[in-house]
Amino acid sequence: MKRRKIQEAIIEYIRDHIGIFVLLGVLFVIGVVTGAIAVNSLGYTLKGELLGYLKEFLTVLTQPDKVQPTVALRNALWNNGRLILVICLSGLIVVGIPFILASVVFKGFIIGFTVAFLVQEMGIKGVILAFAAVLPQNLFAVPILLIISSAALSFALLIIRKRFFDKTRRIRVNIGYYLIVETLLGILLMATSLIEVYISPVFMKVLAQFIS
Repeated sequence: MKRRKIQEAIIEYIRDHIGIFVLLGVLFVIGVVTGAIAVNSLGYTLKGELLGYLKEFLTVLTQPDKVQPTVALRNALWNNGRLILVICLSGLIVVGIPFILASVVFKGFIIGFTVAFLVQEMGIKGVILAFAAVLPQNLFAVPILLIISSAALSFALLIIRKRFFDKTRRIRVNIGYYLIVETLLGILLMATSLIEVYISPVFMKVLAQFIS
């Protein structure tokens, strides 16, 4: 019964905020497309340097004594934590809306750029590597990010409505509930760092010999 209520609450939330989800989804796709296009603007020298870094990274993966998962996990947690903090705090202030939207676009840009670069420079090997390096963690991270962003955007719009457009009505703004939801979702997003550090490299390590 409890599980059913949770499912119903999730479905109702998505239905009530479908417009925001569509907006964020479109922005994410725009970011992906922009990132893919940006690869074509890279100079030959810069592409060579990036490809060199990539091959060096793949070489390191085949040498267990040089792999430092603790450092990689710390960096991944820091990056995800910083993203969560920016989005969450942006939802608390009226001027924070552009930061929420920009965060979604930026995430899409990074994914689009990475995949496009790998495919363009390495062909079918790049496609395989992209699936191993990008897909596992982002399969979970992207939906969670969109939900976090939708909650922040909804809260920011609620504050705007309360402050500027609906002063005659009492609109309940529950900051505590918002922070709890964002914290729980943030923990889920942080958990994807474990996939990024401990699962994706396993696939990449298997492919490293083939790629090189």
